[in-house]
Amino acid sequence: MHTIYTGQLVGAARRIDTDEVRKAIAELERAQAALADHIASELGIRHVSTSFDIDEKVGSHFAPTYRGQPAPDEIRGLGVGSDWVENHEEVPGPEPKTVVGTLYIAPGNRYSRIFAIPYPMKPRQSPADLPPNHMRTWVQVGTMNADGKIVALNPSVSSYRNELEGQVAGTFMDAQWLAPAEEA
Repeated sequence: MHTIYTGQLVGAARRIDTDEVRKAIAELERAQAALADHIASELGIRHVSTSFDIDEKVGSHFAPTYRGQPAPDEIRGLGVGSDWVENHEEVPGPEPKTVVGTLYIAPGNRYSRIFAIPYPMKPRQSPADLPPNHMRTWVQVGTMNADGKIVALNPSVSSYRNELEGQVAGTFMDAQWLAPAEEA
């Protein structure tokens, strides 16, 4: 058996240079870009771009969502070193914007989704009472299993982990978090 890695395979394919090969390479770039988008969303950072470089390596480029944001531990040891990893205070980025809103544990079957709602609830109001059209502004920031254990939580609301863990579906609380650059 002979193993050829993705970058090497793309290099060999580019020498063939047919329409089908160009389409397949574009699909690989789109697939990695989609994966990078998901990772960035989970880590609370920005995915800037994805492309094959001159050495036939596909690379995804990430950046902070706000000035002073440290690079997440999950990506620190990966890829090529950067100013962001080495000295995050020096890396330019947008000023962070604080959002005052509501964290809501939405009922689910096996898992409950945790949403950041970009506005506080009024007295005697619950997120469950809101019409469905209000949900378009909600952002999923975490997942909780049926036992109340947090499975995933976006770093922007990680300071609420202890308050969220162990709560039941339907629970909501006032909260503040740093908005990603797109919301700022």
